[in-house]
Amino acid sequence: MPTATQNGDLYDVILINSGVGYAALCPGIPGVASQGADRADALAMIADAMAMGLMYPLPGEDTEARRREQREYGKAHIRELAAECQRDGWEYELCEVTPQSAKADYPDIRTTARIDGTSVR
Repeated sequence: MPTATQNGDLYDVILINSGVGYAALCPGIPGVASQGADRADALAMIADAMAMGLMYPLPGEDTEARRREQREYGKAHIRELAAECQRDGWEYELCEVTPQSAKADYPDIRTTARIDGTSVR
């Protein structure tokens, strides 16, 4: 069984500001999405959902080869999601997040781009 942190790997996540909270999606792990009242809450919730998605994968998603394939799909799909948000005028943010239990203080999060496309690294 994989660990919750998967060796500290960072996964791409998109945060979308709905105006009343944040949605968080991680297309690199099948079935993983979450939400939160604010940015920090959404990031903590998605980190926990990612850990659960890795510990309890969907049927057929539990091989290393399939995980690598899905992760690559996630990297491509997140760009499509960002383009859709930009086209529709949604405020969004791209982040890299380490899957971990919500019991941890806060997830390892790195913001990689903002709505205007500028890098924050």
